[in-house]
Amino acid sequence: SILVFFGMYVVSDPVAVLASDDFTEEDRIALAKELGVDRPLLVQYFSFLSNVARGDFGTSFVYNKPVMELIIERLPATLEVAFLAIGIGLVIGVPMGIYSGLNRKKPSTKAISFLTTVGYSIPNFWQALLLILVFAVWFKWLPASGRGDTTLLFGIAFSFLNLDGFSHMILPAINLAIYKICMQTRLARSGTQEVMFQDYMTFARAKGTPTTRLIR
Repeated sequence: SILVFFGMYVVSDPVAVLASDDFTEEDRIALAKELGVDRPLLVQYFSFLSNVARGDFGTSFVYNKPVMELIIERLPATLEVAFLAIGIGLVIGVPMGIYSGLNRKKPSTKAISFLTTVGYSIPNFWQALLLILVFAVWFKWLPASGRGDTTLLFGIAFSFLNLDGFSHMILPAINLAIYKICMQTRLARSGTQEVMFQDYMTFARAKGTPTTRLIR
């Protein structure tokens, strides 16, 4: 809270951000009073905390709208990309992890282990730039930014309900999913290796239970 407060109200100047070129000195003073930035810093900080505790995150200096309203407007776009990334991570990561756990000595398992280590370590923002460069700039297969066309569902705009909107979701979802794939693969691999050598699994194999059933 201290970092956010000082970054927004001390390092930057809200009055300078919001004031237009034709503002007079009186207009700037009136705006400072309206924003409450004319008060002592300590008073401003505790007022800031009090407002946040009540769910009032203030007014955006860029859009001049309540911050909570902006968050709610953008929440559907954030959630649909996040859920798509989670789905991709589970669908790819869990089978890869199970395969790696069952085939520990195969070269393909070592390759998967190497790729997940690399994917786990690459900075997300740099990875995003590479994806945009390759798939949006070089090959022009996918759009680099924006949300595309949206379709209303229960009064909320969603992108995944039409092809253009979904194509805009793919790159950011893949960017988020790469980390999740690596994490899910590691978790599934270690879990599979641990479970396959438990006593009850050994007993099931001794009774003749098919391997495919054990894996399921």
